[in-house]
Amino acid sequence: MCNLIFVIGFMGTGKTAAGREAARLAGCFWSDLDQEIEEQINMSISEYMSAYGEEAFRDQESEVLAGLIELLKKQNHHHIISCGGGVILRWMNRKLMRESGMVIRLTADPSVICQRVLQDNPVRPLLSVDGGGVKAVRERIEALMKKREPLYEETADITIRTDALSTGEVARAIVRAAGI
Repeated sequence: MCNLIFVIGFMGTGKTAAGREAARLAGCFWSDLDQEIEEQINMSISEYMSAYGEEAFRDQESEVLAGLIELLKKQNHHHIISCGGGVILRWMNRKLMRESGMVIRLTADPSVICQRVLQDNPVRPLLSVDGGGVKAVRERIEALMKKREPLYEETADITIRTDALSTGEVARAIVRAAGI
């Protein structure tokens, strides 16, 4: 039995916070793919994307994901992996996750995501827009979500809407869905 649980979804849906909390509740291990990447490239994802571009970042993401899966499959314990929002853009990543464990997708309405990412205020390289403020960010979110939606649906075993849920409620839903 494979014990890997991948948490995927668009930015701002709660993958990192809920994945970490789900692992705590279930008494299992947790990893954040973006943190794993940053440790390997020795810089922030924003810095890396600025210097080398999105395609080079996606190469790193695929390499780190494959390595992490290979390492974790050798261990005999449950492990929740919170993935970056664009991990599904590469077919090999989608295939690897589907073949290696359970894939749980978090989703929310674009307006909720916009509010969350602007409130968190981290640097989000793919949301960089010149002028336009909140409206431009929301339009960019909607465009990216529309492009990615079929890939999330194709990859996920189960979908959890996070719009009106607290981090704890999402975490408990992940634990229930994963059966851990």
